[in-house]
Amino acid sequence: MKQTLFGGAALATLAVFDIEDSNRAVADPDDDTGDYSVASGKVRSRGFEAEPTGRVTEKLDVILGYAYLDTKFDSDPEAEGQVFGPRALRNSGRIWGKYSFADGRLAGLSLGGGLRAQSATFRVVDGVRYQGAGYAVADLLAEYEIRENVTARLLMNNVFDKTYYQSIGYDSRQNYYGEPRAFTFGLSATF
Repeated sequence: MKQTLFGGAALATLAVFDIEDSNRAVADPDDDTGDYSVASGKVRSRGFEAEPTGRVTEKLDVILGYAYLDTKFDSDPEAEGQVFGPRALRNSGRIWGKYSFADGRLAGLSLGGGLRAQSATFRVVDGVRYQGAGYAVADLLAEYEIRENVTARLLMNNVFDKTYYQSIGYDSRQNYYGEPRAFTFGLSATF
C-alpha cells in the first residue's frame, strides 16, 4: 500500500505478508557432505515493512524504515515451532535525515546523517549455535551543489568504525564482517 500525505510532501508505504510454504528444501540430516536436501514440512513466514519518507520542512527531508520478519516451522516431525530462517533479520530499521541550506553563505550545502540497525541473527549447525549480535551503524553525508546541474557528495559509512558480523555461517567459514568505516566521494552532473 502506498499513500501520499501532506499534499504530496510525504509518501508512506506499507507491505504486509503471510507466506505458507510446503515441502521446503532443507539440508538432509543424514548427509555428511551437505550436497543433498530433503522436503521438510510446512514453513510460515510473516511480517511487514513500513517506510514513511518526505519533507518535514522546506529544508529537511526524512526517511524512516522498519521491517519485521518471523519464520517458523508450522508442521515438521523434528522442528515444529522452531525458527526456520535464523540467519534472516527479524528486526531491521533505519532513519535518515538531510538538511539543505537555501540561503546565505551556506546556500547549496546539504548535511545528512542516518542510523542503520538490525537485531541478532544465529545459525545452529550440528547442535552448536553460532550467533551474530545485533548492531547499529551511523552514516554521515555532505553535499554541495557547485552549480545548478553539478553536485559534489562525500559520504562516510560506519562513522564510529564499529566491528560487527553482517552474516553468520559456520565456525570457520561464511562469517562476514560488515563494512568498516569508508569514505565515498562522488561528483554528478545532469544535462
